[in-house]
Amino acid sequence: MLMPQMVNYMEGTGSWFDISARDADQFVDYGDDFQWKDGYDTLITYLKESIPDSAVKLSSPVCKIFWDEPAEERVLVVTLTGDAYLASHVIVTASVAHLQERHTHIFHPALPQSLVNALMNVRLGVANKVQVGWAEPWWGSKPLELHILWTTFDLSENMSWLYGVTIMFSIHQHWTVLETFVTGANSTYMESLPESIVKEHILYLLRRVIGDIVPEPTFFRRTRWGSNPWTRGSYSSFITLDGDKAGIHRHDQLASPLVNSKGKTVVLWAGEHTHNTRYSTVDGAMETGKHEALKIISKLKPSSSSVLVEH
Repeated sequence: MLMPQMVNYMEGTGSWFDISARDADQFVDYGDDFQWKDGYDTLITYLKESIPDSAVKLSSPVCKIFWDEPAEERVLVVTLTGDAYLASHVIVTASVAHLQERHTHIFHPALPQSLVNALMNVRLGVANKVQVGWAEPWWGSKPLELHILWTTFDLSENMSWLYGVTIMFSIHQHWTVLETFVTGANSTYMESLPESIVKEHILYLLRRVIGDIVPEPTFFRRTRWGSNPWTRGSYSSFITLDGDKAGIHRHDQLASPLVNSKGKTVVLWAGEHTHNTRYSTVDGAMETGKHEALKIISKLKPSSSSVLVEH
């Protein structure tokens, strides 16, 4: 049971038979992960430094992308609020699960079938955080790290998602908070439970592992990335076994640009799911976005239309 648990934890899979072994072998590990002091705000702040506020439009979901209009060489992008933008090129960075769910509604004309086939043979896993905090760390002044190996499977069906919890640790920047990741089917089931029940279950697990010394927390939080309509998952994007059999062997097969009837490349794709070796990472997403942006810059003249990036 330990090996499937660890694979599901690392890959965000519901079963370790979901992911193509060929795809798993392509991932390049850069070593230990690190935390920014101020979280992802550190990265966003850095990226925004050279971008005028007027060039960024937040809370404006894109609902339509008309990429091959007979009378127009440019792309028409329409938002849910009714705003419309014409652009020479569009970079789409939406998650692969969001595209799977919404591509038939967003893109006009429909996406090429070869691209749709590639999209449908990749799966975005689900990984959620559950955090419990106290005013003071009852475990003492040193960081706490609990590794949980399940040898007895006696939980009720309602609590069985806890089998997906294999590690809990104190957060570096918030040392009074313990955090765990729950992935795959266990994570999806956890999302369906009321928050009060999830809290009750986590406290049960802590007290079962450590004892009754665990006090009532003053803070609780859980994420629900699988239920989020703009992501429909969080980690990791992987080629399935069926995808491998269908000839999907590289993630850049999801990045085939859209060329309109006039022969102009108008829609490009970026995001972690399009990176061959660093899929499921922030640096992979950034690298693909930069790569596609540089493609556009190389095509544009100084007087050409500005680039519109859809997040």
